[in-house]
Amino acid sequence: MRTDTARRVALLGVFVALGMILSYIEAMFPIVASMPGIRIGLSNALVVYLLYNCDWKDACIYQVTRILLSFLLFGNLFALTYSAAGAVCSMTVMLLIKRIKRFDTAGVSACGGLFHNLGQFLVAYILMGAAVVTYLPVLVFSGVLSGYLIGWLSALLMRYNIMKD
Repeated sequence: MRTDTARRVALLGVFVALGMILSYIEAMFPIVASMPGIRIGLSNALVVYLLYNCDWKDACIYQVTRILLSFLLFGNLFALTYSAAGAVCSMTVMLLIKRIKRFDTAGVSACGGLFHNLGQFLVAYILMGAAVVTYLPVLVFSGVLSGYLIGWLSALLMRYNIMKD
């Protein structure tokens, strides 16, 4: 039992480090800088991977740890608020849809991407008002598209399941 716990903690630590690296690499893509709120979400491939190959709690621990570390390292309260809202909405929807078992990995991830952006939109609406409504179609489209691509990437990662013996 003790070895399993140590292995789980170590692997989650590796996943968080990898997620931070993927987020950093992604921040260098020009599309991220030009369109606020739009990103591929490479680190979310690890969320989907953990959701399917480990306990849902591991996926939540990964998300919370990665978001808090990003806040501590980069110190942006607005980014923390947007990330947390998106993560809560996304994780809740993915957990529910995964239980229904009507969608494959890419479909679950696409729904997660959509609701991640909707959670962020809700925060933007609260902070900035109705002016952000015109941006909603862009967020919906990008959330579904990037979520689908991340789900596809996650399915590829699952072929090489390193969390199982």
